[in-house]
Amino acid sequence: MPGYMPSLTTTKTIHSFTLAEASSITYGDETLATTDHTYTGWKINATAGETVVFPNLCYFKNDGKFWKTDADAAGTTEGLLAIAVAIVTGGRYEYYNTRYDTDADAHGVAWKAQTFTPSVAHTITSVKLLIRRSGLPGIITVGIRATDGSGHPTGADLCSGTTAGDSLTDTWPGEWREITLGAGYDLDADTKYAIVVRALTGDGTNEVVWQSDNTSPIYAGGNYEASFTSGVSWTSSTDKDFMFEEWGVAIAPPTGFLLRGFIRDDTWAWTVGGIIYVSLTAGEFTQTAPTVSGDQVRKVGVAISADVMWFNPDATVTEIP
Repeated sequence: MPGYMPSLTTTKTIHSFTLAEASSITYGDETLATTDHTYTGWKINATAGETVVFPNLCYFKNDGKFWKTDADAAGTTEGLLAIAVAIVTGGRYEYYNTRYDTDADAHGVAWKAQTFTPSVAHTITSVKLLIRRSGLPGIITVGIRATDGSGHPTGADLCSGTTAGDSLTDTWPGEWREITLGAGYDLDADTKYAIVVRALTGDGTNEVVWQSDNTSPIYAGGNYEASFTSGVSWTSSTDKDFMFEEWGVAIAPPTGFLLRGFIRDDTWAWTVGGIIYVSLTAGEFTQTAPTVSGDQVRKVGVAISADVMWFNPDATVTEIP
């Protein structure tokens, strides 16, 4: 039953911890990324030792960082506990999506590209392009590439994705089609990259058509590029820009950790009033107390409702004999 504690014999109490000098503790409430993630309580700004996301349960270690896995000794649940509450935020970064007046096609060896320059570092995860089909262009491949000293695309794709060109509308000006770029790629700030588009099985009557501004483009971070050699050589048109949006997520790991307070996650389904424990699965919680010899038991809170926890970790760690 929720809240049940088996007979235990070995206990340890953690009395103190040392926080990095740069850390700061604040009290407040926040809605995290979407309305189904909220908290109210005491939060510390500190560094994560690994990738953690809301609502990972983390331990403060002797390296001055929070970890969801134990960096010191496997299996221990000792130390300061906190919940990662800073969401890895994302959204639209570089873009130029208005003022289109012309278009250009890509098929076979004829490739098109738009260069862009991120103002902040982030992981690019997808692009949206204003495109349509003429005929049946087949699979369209979109890749992100570095640029050379002349601002042309160079090298292999840093990440890429595909979309079904035959499913595009054939009506002007086209549709905003999102192409997911696999695992993405970490882009540096103030560094020029290129969105490279090709329809390798297309031809002069079966092609992807990309909208552009050939009259008075105002995007300052890049320009229109064209290749008729499958990307071996490129020609820049600095007075033109294709319509594009590039989307991604912040690279920096979460720096906010809830030390004590109320926290809500609509994906939870707690038994109301039940005790919540450290789970044997790294970064997670459970309402089932460990029972196997050698397991360590530590209470971290109580379920106020099906999706709200009062997070108030007990300093006592008990090991099943």
